[in-house]
Amino acid sequence: MAKSTQPAWAGKLRKQLKRAGEEDRDLSRFGADQHEYQREPELRMVLIKMLSHFHVPGMEEQIGVLWDFGAYPEAISVICYSGGWAVKEAWWPRVLERMSTLQGEDFQDACGIFFILRDYPEIHAGLLKDQLYRTDLDQNDKSVLFHHLSELNGREEVPDYFLDYLPDERNHERAEYMTLICAIWVTKGVRDPRLEQIWVSLLDKFRTTQDAKDDYEGSQMRIKSQIDPNGDCCIGTNHPFGVICSNLMNCLDHFAWTTGAAGGC
Repeated sequence: MAKSTQPAWAGKLRKQLKRAGEEDRDLSRFGADQHEYQREPELRMVLIKMLSHFHVPGMEEQIGVLWDFGAYPEAISVICYSGGWAVKEAWWPRVLERMSTLQGEDFQDACGIFFILRDYPEIHAGLLKDQLYRTDLDQNDKSVLFHHLSELNGREEVPDYFLDYLPDERNHERAEYMTLICAIWVTKGVRDPRLEQIWVSLLDKFRTTQDAKDDYEGSQMRIKSQIDPNGDCCIGTNHPFGVICSNLMNCLDHFAWTTGAAGGC
């Protein structure tokens, strides 16, 4: 008789599903109206991803099975959260091959793998350069990508992208402020005179009179004091324009320091 290729926990899961279905015949529990305790592969994938986030031991043994099954998001979650250094070191090339197909939490998990391996000699920002040009990533995805890029070795390999990204007016809209802030942050420490010119132009733009007015108004939020309900008090807030200008100044200060050091000044 041929030996079953199913993992040991598959039979136990089937029994648990059957028992859960018998106890929830009206499908009132969360998610039951979708899987109806019948769609075992879908439910299994959800459980695997959930368990990996809780660092349940032994999950890394299923990575190969998941990958062969085409369950890439679930496999990547296990690699990111449950797999140790050796697992990440072995699987990152295949994760990189799949990154362009990922979005949302799955994409962010993949970025996390490279962040964890940031001190590994073969990991550098250039590996993720293709991801920078994607237009299907939302603001959260881009912010996570930029954050991890800022921690990777070899940041000098991505300035060409930011030469196009930073001056693009579409990235100066209010909805993109946080992404723009992250993008500026990533370029800190990159020694490229072309970037310096862009930093200066952005600083001029975001320090205009109107921006200063908006910055002031944004920092003067007035709330009812819990101590004196009849009065109000003023609290400071970090308006996006202020954060953008602060990051730009930081880039320029760092650039001046590194170029000065390089020139022996």
